[in-house]
Amino acid sequence: MSFAMCPDAEGQRLALPEGQADSRTPLPVQFRVSVEKGIITLTDVNSGKVMGRTTFERWGVITPTQDKLRHVALDVTAAVVAGNGSRERIVNPLHKVYTVADRKKSKAAYVTMTLEHDVAFVLSSDTQTNGRYEALIENRP
Repeated sequence: MSFAMCPDAEGQRLALPEGQADSRTPLPVQFRVSVEKGIITLTDVNSGKVMGRTTFERWGVITPTQDKLRHVALDVTAAVVAGNGSRERIVNPLHKVYTVADRKKSKAAYVTMTLEHDVAFVLSSDTQTNGRYEALIENRP
């Protein structure tokens, strides 16, 4: 698989499959972001195909709290899927990120969403066990 290198909103470079972010390519509905030992992997849930990998260092994360993991999950997904490997804007780091699951359990008044090139991304749910973080992201074109 060949990869194109594209800068993110901070001028950093992310690897993504060539042609993946082409607006004519149908977008999958769900993505999984997994984080283990500082490596962030984005996978298309429908096909199981790895769409890209990056690290915390590239996203400026030093101490990965749950909220920072949620921010990175949304930003990485939007960058790779709809942003040609970069972001025009990011989820405000001062705002707490809430999932669809949080809202359903009445733990949050709203669900955090981010937009990239007219595609919306929401964090459906996430888990953290034994040093591994996983998040399920949905896109809503």
